[in-house]
Amino acid sequence: MKRRTMPTIREVLMAVIGIGWLGCSTYMVIDSISTRDTNSVRGVVLASRVIKDGGTSGQYLVPRVEYQYVVAAQRFRGIWLGLPENRRMANWTAARFAPGTNCAVFYNPATPSDASLEKRPTTLRMFLAMMPGLVGLVLLTAVIAYYVLRRVRASTGAQTAVESTH
Repeated sequence: MKRRTMPTIREVLMAVIGIGWLGCSTYMVIDSISTRDTNSVRGVVLASRVIKDGGTSGQYLVPRVEYQYVVAAQRFRGIWLGLPENRRMANWTAARFAPGTNCAVFYNPATPSDASLEKRPTTLRMFLAMMPGLVGLVLLTAVIAYYVLRRVRASTGAQTAVESTH
């Protein structure tokens, strides 16, 4: 008689949590891309400099730009951090946004304080949006691997028990 192995409540719960985290991450990534930067206004660069990357390598530099813009007669200030780059590219990006230079500021009309100097979501925003998905994927993979391993062990154990009785 073949014994059927059913998933435990813990396995089902972990799988549902993993799928939920994947769904949450997918929503956050799509939301970051689709609703961001729908309107633009003219802004002015207040300061621009290059800062060291906070990572362990310390070999990359990040352009940091402070800017100001006005939406519906309300003044906003923002800070934009570019992508980590080598010294030459970071200096070029910082020079592109020299203090006093006019710049296009892309903002979310629902939340005008949510703005950027580029139309793409910031690296930090995308990283934070993808983290739940990565955790969910690892969790889901672990649950599936554990369930498959448990089934293989159960079927091997059942065959061994039948062979030992004959």
